[in-house]
Amino acid sequence: FINSLFLSTWWTCVLAVGFMTCVYGQKLTPASAGQSLTSTIQGTKVNTVQEYSASEIQFKAKYTAEDSIRFDRVRNIVYLYGKAHVIYGDYELDADHISIDQTNNTMFGKGSIDPKTNRYRGKPIFKQKDSDPVITDSLFFNYKTGKGKSYGTSSTEGEGYLQAKQFKKNEFDDGFFKNGVYTTCNQSHPHFGIRISRGIVDQKKIVAGPLYLEVEDVPAPLALPFGVFPKKNERSSGLIFPSVTEDASRGFLVKDLGYYFSFSDYWDLAVKGSIYSKGSYMGDAAARYEKRYKHSGNFLLSYASTNDPSLVEGTRAAVPAKDFRIHWRHKQRPEANPGTIFSASVDAGSSGYAQRTAAGGTYDVTQITQNTLRSSITYDKDLGVFNLTTGLTHEQDLLKRTISLTLPSFSLNLVNQVFPFNKIGPAGQQKWYQKIGFNYTMDGINSINTTDELLFKSGGLSKFQNGIRHNIPINLSLNAFKYFQVSPKVTYTERWYTQSIRKTYMGGTTPTIATDNVPGFSRVNDYSFGVGVSTQLFGRVNFKKGNIVAIRHVMKPSVSLNYTPDFGSDKFGYYRPIENAPADVNGKIPRYATFEQSPYTGPTSGRVVSLGFGLNNNIEAKRKA
Repeated sequence: FINSLFLSTWWTCVLAVGFMTCVYGQKLTPASAGQSLTSTIQGTKVNTVQEYSASEIQFKAKYTAEDSIRFDRVRNIVYLYGKAHVIYGDYELDADHISIDQTNNTMFGKGSIDPKTNRYRGKPIFKQKDSDPVITDSLFFNYKTGKGKSYGTSSTEGEGYLQAKQFKKNEFDDGFFKNGVYTTCNQSHPHFGIRISRGIVDQKKIVAGPLYLEVEDVPAPLALPFGVFPKKNERSSGLIFPSVTEDASRGFLVKDLGYYFSFSDYWDLAVKGSIYSKGSYMGDAAARYEKRYKHSGNFLLSYASTNDPSLVEGTRAAVPAKDFRIHWRHKQRPEANPGTIFSASVDAGSSGYAQRTAAGGTYDVTQITQNTLRSSITYDKDLGVFNLTTGLTHEQDLLKRTISLTLPSFSLNLVNQVFPFNKIGPAGQQKWYQKIGFNYTMDGINSINTTDELLFKSGGLSKFQNGIRHNIPINLSLNAFKYFQVSPKVTYTERWYTQSIRKTYMGGTTPTIATDNVPGFSRVNDYSFGVGVSTQLFGRVNFKKGNIVAIRHVMKPSVSLNYTPDFGSDKFGYYRPIENAPADVNGKIPRYATFEQSPYTGPTSGRVVSLGFGLNNNIEAKRKA
């Protein structure tokens, strides 16, 4: 029965007529695709135009327009007005006016004349897949075959720009153009370029000819019958062409002549140099690096030799000024190395670099007027029990020409407080000595405050001041008389230095005190004792009427007592009398601390006993629900 049914001529005719009717209706009746169209739809609309064949969908487009959308049912054309946008497969088109001819499978885009400015606006912008967008005056495109033609085209080709009055594209993605210009100038009307009569563009190269050089619309007496311009989508090493300009004080400038090195997909390097006609020159090396999901950054090293235009060349005073600048940025992704963080922000250099070189030839007003340079490099590491933090800092005053360096500083801290006598095993009632706990912190620093002239001279680096400080607080918390909290504590601090000072009285008509640095390891320690007592007092008032249910008052009084011994006595040796100094009116010789110029403040001279009181009040109210 089934075979006879499908072999029947009558049933075959019925199915064919019905199927063709459905196809014809889908093609000519947009409402069958779920659209509700009127002759003119105001506002922004999103629609889907579909065309079906006997086997599959051949066309599916999504379009919008800011002004209006009009549908011509007779000719099967959709008109989009005002910032129109169409997406069809891998193709994307933006223009002020777009028309979609569904019968011939074509799209047309163009701009419009602004009635206020009388300028051509809303030029078509065409993009395909991952290629660079193409800007044209008008565009005609067959979205089924991939062929198209445009007028007044401008596109990016490799490291340059290609402009053509006419441009055609075939189904193999090859382009053909007439009356074009290839240039590295990014202006709409380039100042220079290679004028091309005809050319072909494919994925790897541009073949053109005849061609000649043109500068400021003036043809140069140099022409070639044909030329081949390589066009690579990936980065590659190559020569960096310079630009020519002029500086009022340093003369003509050949700027940024250099070479670009593409070492890998992860980092590259550009080395460039500039030279002035009056003898000044500068160069820089700029590197970029990035590894996805790990880190990224950039590094710039600049050097300049600048002649002072106010001085006479050839004289002893006319010595070129040597300047440099270092710029480094590094950022690490948090997920790259959990528990470890490294970051860098470095901006350092000689004080006159920005002013003498006009910010490296950029004439950036912000850099030229900048008065302070700062740098910071940090490294944090979670060591489990300890946490390590290290850093290098730099601050430079360009006006005073002073520099403050910290190379490096570090801090090592215990993450949690340690209870050495606490019982390990099943929890139970603690003994008083099991509540004794301590912490530990170690800090280190190596710093210098000087000028940029003295920093790198002989003996400049020996003026660094350094030290290490250890701090161990020991505390205990006990309950006394049921209602009181007693907290005794002991704090021990020790400092390590690599040098100390000695002071000598120098007599004469103008008495002075000479200070000498004595190298060598020295340690200074101090300790203090303290105890605190605190308790809590509670008061509550209940209300039977109103919205307030109750008010509670909590008072937390506390008393503390602290004691520090006299570390200025001779038995500790931290303070010394000034050598050869005369006694004062009380018969005492002035004394000084041997560590007073060290980075960490040492113990104080004299016994210290302090008594403190505190009272904390907290009032709370409860309202009815």
